Amino acid sequence: DDTLLVIGWGTSVKIAAIRGNGYTGTNGTQRQMTFSSTKQVDIVASFQTSYSISGIAPYGDALVVLAYIPEKEDGEKEFSSTAPSRQ
Repeated sequence: DDTLLVIGWGTSVKIAAIRGNGYTGTNGTQRQMTFSSTKQVDIVASFQTSYSISGIAPYGDALVVLAYIPEKEDGEKEFSSTAPSRQ
C-alpha cells in the first residue's frame, strides 16, 4: 500500500499515513493542489521495543522486524514476541 510508511529507527517503530495535501480555495472549498509532490504525513501509530531495529517491513496485517537483541550480563538474550497495542 503506497499510503502507509513504516519507520523503524533505533528502538522505535512509527506508522505514518501519507495523504495528498489539499488546500482551501477562495470560496472555502477544498481543492487538490496541482503539485503532485505535495503530501501530508501523519503518525497514526507508534511503539517502543526492547531491541535495536535493523530492518522492518509490512507482512500482511503484521510487521516483520530484523532486530539486534543485546545480551544481558548473564549471557542470555531477552526477547518478547507479544504484539504491542496500537496507540
